[in-house]
Amino acid sequence: MVKSLLSYYNNIIRIIYNNISGTIYYYILLYIMKSIVIAVFIKEDLIQKQIDNILQLEKLEEYQIIFIQDNIKNSIKYNNPDCKLKWENVKKIIRTNLHKFSNCELYQLDNNYHPSGTCQRGLDYAFNTKKNLFSIFLEDDVFLAKNALHWFNYFYSNNMLSWNKYKFITAESIFYDTQNMDITPKKEILNQIKAEISKNNYQKYYYEINNFLTSSIFATTKEIWNTDIRKIRGSMNGECTLNDVIQKNKWKSIFPVVPFAKDIGMTHDDGWSVAWNGKNGVREIKNTYLLSDEFETPDEYIILPENFDKSVLYHHLNQDSSITEVITAINGNRAEDATAAPATKEANEAAAAEKFISPIFNQIK
Repeated sequence: MVKSLLSYYNNIIRIIYNNISGTIYYYILLYIMKSIVIAVFIKEDLIQKQIDNILQLEKLEEYQIIFIQDNIKNSIKYNNPDCKLKWENVKKIIRTNLHKFSNCELYQLDNNYHPSGTCQRGLDYAFNTKKNLFSIFLEDDVFLAKNALHWFNYFYSNNMLSWNKYKFITAESIFYDTQNMDITPKKEILNQIKAEISKNNYQKYYYEINNFLTSSIFATTKEIWNTDIRKIRGSMNGECTLNDVIQKNKWKSIFPVVPFAKDIGMTHDDGWSVAWNGKNGVREIKNTYLLSDEFETPDEYIILPENFDKSVLYHHLNQDSSITEVITAINGNRAEDATAAPATKEANEAAAAEKFISPIFNQIK
């Protein structure tokens, strides 16, 4: 009942915004005109899971949901009957589920614009047609923790993206990720990692600032998007070009330490990377093994101190790893055997980064 009322008033205020201008309305809508843009194409096997994932989000009633589907016309999949059928089925599944949302629509493109072009058109639609002031973009193979919108709301409501050089918020983390789909931590190891996070509450509260941006999920404001950024991100391979621009201009992106999102589609048969590079040619593999909603949602977040030893956040998760090795990695202590991490903080951090940060992150940095 409460969610229905919130959604009702949300829609009323959207109508006011579209018809009446003024400073007072701007500051009211600063906290209301928000959207989630989900780029979809032909991943028929994931779309219902993605819909269900979005529906379980806390504070979902504050957001307008926009599914944007790239057109199969003129795509590399166009002459494949199976792909055409998948494209139609994705569309049907979304339409069948629209009634489950309080404010949701399917926006279909008139041609094929590739992932970067779809991203640009989706956010253009959210900001400039639907008049949202803040938007989260994600691809159809990215799944969110149920408290992910708390994370985004915190930084948006505190006007972090109005600070100099701060341009984006993401929900992925470079930590708690094996970088290998064939390596998943054993149950007892995972339980030990969770216990350490819970014991040292500061880890789940932390965020960090990086000079790059993830391509599969990010958030920004209308003011930031409606600059050269929209055209840069919308160009072919725009995610890479944008990261070059971010580095050149020393812009900043806000990252969580404990992830609020996981990308599961890097090697999906119907994904862009596999279509162009083949499964063996995909450069970036992710395997995020825990999400923030396994812990209590913080009321605030604290920036990771500059002197924090990040090596404690990388974990030795090979199948033959023992709990002792994992706890050693978490605590940043030097193990006594020949496979131990380097003794110095600098060497320890460098070795951990080289082993566990994905190739794409290494290239960007």
